[in-house]
Amino acid sequence: RRVVSWDSGGGSFQLATLAAQNHARSEGVGAEIEVYQGPVGNADVLAMLRRVQGKEFKLGDTPNPVRADEFDALLRELDAQLGAPRDLPTALQRKLHEKPDAHVVGIGNHTSLFCVARNAIGRSVFCAEDVVQAARAMFGLDDTALSALMLRSAALCAASTQRTSDVLPREGQRYAETQSV
Repeated sequence: RRVVSWDSGGGSFQLATLAAQNHARSEGVGAEIEVYQGPVGNADVLAMLRRVQGKEFKLGDTPNPVRADEFDALLRELDAQLGAPRDLPTALQRKLHEKPDAHVVGIGNHTSLFCVARNAIGRSVFCAEDVVQAARAMFGLDDTALSALMLRSAALCAASTQRTSDVLPREGQRYAETQSV
């Protein structure tokens, strides 16, 4: 019961986990779920990056290539906008901060931060430091170079033996495998 689900969408994100009092239930049937709704999604981050670059956000426009200073400015802007969530439910606080052995399972479509990170890193299991390192390795690359890199990495991920079933409870496994996780 150390799983946190992180759903990344275009305009928001959600973190969810079983409430603390439900951990004794064997399969989580009828269990209460604690959810945190975050205010930033993939489209918001792209718009922030365009502002950091001093450019207007236009649908279909690319921010690439991205420079190191732009990436660092984006991280600062995200940190300022998100800050420390004041209303994070107790079970989520405990699993994310007090229990370092919790598994965070990312859910989203092919443009979600999880799928992009998986393709950039070249494996299905990674941590925040891996994401930052992969992003830094892509500085200065245009869309053509990034597409080639992503295709090579996606092939590595497809060949990976790590499956979502390693971290998801049995009843959640089928749902996760039908989504773009």
